[in-house]
Amino acid sequence: MTERLYYTNSYQTEFESSVEEIRQEGDKMFVRLDKTVFYPTSGGQMHDAGWLNGVPVVDVVEREGMIWHEITGKLSSKNVVGKINWERRFDFMQQHTGFHVLAGAFLNQLSVETLSSHLGEEISTIDVKLASVSEDDVAGVEMLANQVIAENRTVKAFWVNPDELSHVTLRKMPEVTGKIRLVEIENFDLDPCGGTHVRQTGEVQLIKVVRWEKLRGNLRLYFYAGKRAIQHYRALWQMTRNLNRELTAGEEELLERVRDLKATLKSQKREIQGLKEFWVQQQARVLSGQAQKAGRSFVLNIFDQVDFADAKQVAQNLVREFNLSAAIFVRMENSWRLVLARPEESAENFREWLEDIRAIQPVRGGGRPSWVEVLGESGMEEIVKLIEMNFKKAKH
Repeated sequence: MTERLYYTNSYQTEFESSVEEIRQEGDKMFVRLDKTVFYPTSGGQMHDAGWLNGVPVVDVVEREGMIWHEITGKLSSKNVVGKINWERRFDFMQQHTGFHVLAGAFLNQLSVETLSSHLGEEISTIDVKLASVSEDDVAGVEMLANQVIAENRTVKAFWVNPDELSHVTLRKMPEVTGKIRLVEIENFDLDPCGGTHVRQTGEVQLIKVVRWEKLRGNLRLYFYAGKRAIQHYRALWQMTRNLNRELTAGEEELLERVRDLKATLKSQKREIQGLKEFWVQQQARVLSGQAQKAGRSFVLNIFDQVDFADAKQVAQNLVREFNLSAAIFVRMENSWRLVLARPEESAENFREWLEDIRAIQPVRGGGRPSWVEVLGESGMEEIVKLIEMNFKKAKH
């Protein structure tokens, strides 16, 4: 069994130890020491990172009571000096203690049982036995949690024998046998836990629940604690400041200003859609008139820099309203697009025309015999000539 120094002092960052075993597993190398301050991934908490004799430790895992350190290089000595990444360790101490505070707040405020937790690299979660929750309920839990933080209550860890559990009230009964490590937040929460924690709740600084979702009939809530919560608040503050400047509005006016903008945008979208429909009808009418004047039953036209969706509507209008076949090109800055459309009773197979186009240059496209769409990236002059020739061959 590896001696776990973090059990007695979560604040210890350096230690001396000796190598018990080294294993190569594929392209990974693992080292087992006689003792360590490195916390392995377990109990919802991520592993520590750091260095052994200056060699980076990138993962820490527990197997049958032994702790293995994944390192990225070779150790030159059996005697090692280990050092953890303190910023990472303290971050997880804040998250883990924050979880205990939040779980205790759910129990005290809503009489809700906590099911599990995950303390991730970026955000942490707590799963609770609750089908739904209101924003007011979450605000109440959050308020109590931050009150416990502000009161700077003592956090301590200690070991008990199983027969001593009958004398204490636990938030959740342990699933292990033998001696049990309990973590207590003074007069607030008592729970079995093997993780790393701060000494006083004030070190957690702040807890903020940011969202929640249903999960297999229960709820999963996402939260930040400590430095993460402060960084989250700062990001929201900066975003609010930017919106203040962009919208020329105070914080209390932002929501109303956004609602006004949404209403204006919705009205403008309706107006633009009406103008687009008018443009499509006008273009179809003009192009059909030109075809009739020339004695043709097809339209071949090139638009510059228009929305291809609108160009397709023109083609569709020519087919449905004027019973004409259509080849509508849209010339863009570095590419071109084409839609070929015809009435169902016409005989042209535009899929065959697409193969004719591909014989000239590589293009992307597809469709059915009566409707084909094409995307090309090189010059389209030869394609225009080909399409016009194919229409004439078809005796339009």
